[in-house]
Amino acid sequence: MDDMSKTLRVSDDVEAVIASKGTLHDTYDSVLRRVLGMPLAGRPASKNHKGGRGNKRTDVTGREAYRPLIRQILLAKPGKQAKTAEVLDEIESRMSGKFLPGDTKRRKSGQLVWRNNAEWMRKQMVMDGELQGADEAGFGCWKLA
Repeated sequence: MDDMSKTLRVSDDVEAVIASKGTLHDTYDSVLRRVLGMPLAGRPASKNHKGGRGNKRTDVTGREAYRPLIRQILLAKPGKQAKTAEVLDEIESRMSGKFLPGDTKRRKSGQLVWRNNAEWMRKQMVMDGELQGADEAGFGCWKLA
């Protein structure tokens, strides 16, 4: 564990994104805590609940888990782009057997929770400059920037 606390390897593509963003406000600790589903230092652990904006559910895969999947899927596609259905179908295939219980529940709209979270991550990736918006990529198309 001592070696891990001193060395964190970052791939070239992630390093390039970090360099283009300038200063990041996360620490290694805060990122790892989010990825591992641990509470951030100084904050109480969230409780499982039925929903609500801004609350964390422990029975649902966090949205950030979809970011690397989306990148990997699009990197493997011609033109680094794919239709929404293709990306979501590939996520479903790769996550088969790994979804948490809340991921496969349906929202009031009828949409699966995991699909909704993956689409929200796409929106966040557009805002972060990692994906092109619909005006550039075309409606229903996800494309790396």
